[in-house]
Amino acid sequence: MVDAYAAQHAANDDRRNRQSVAVHLMSLCAALEHRVSGTRLPQMIGSWTHRDYPQLVPRPGAYPITIREVADVTGNSRPALIDDWAASTWAAWSAHHITVRTWLAAAAGLGT
Repeated sequence: MVDAYAAQHAANDDRRNRQSVAVHLMSLCAALEHRVSGTRLPQMIGSWTHRDYPQLVPRPGAYPITIREVADVTGNSRPALIDDWAASTWAAWSAHHITVRTWLAAAAGLGT
């Protein structure tokens, strides 16, 4: 949830925002493409911060699932919607998948 939310809120090009977007996209990639567990990701993310990442442009214009849809759903369907939110957020940034995969390979040794 945190990764999807952060990646969807790329508000400006200051260093912290660029870093946040980069790290959370790397986390989405690691989870979705490399099946890195949610318990392992926070440890990995710590080593990815404190780097200067470029701004990723263009940014997605819209997202099929946002925090609004997730907040409105309760019960048994919520976990599946959260998974869809993560996947759709990662997909929305497809123009930058090669860049993010390259960062992830360099930072975590996960293949491109």
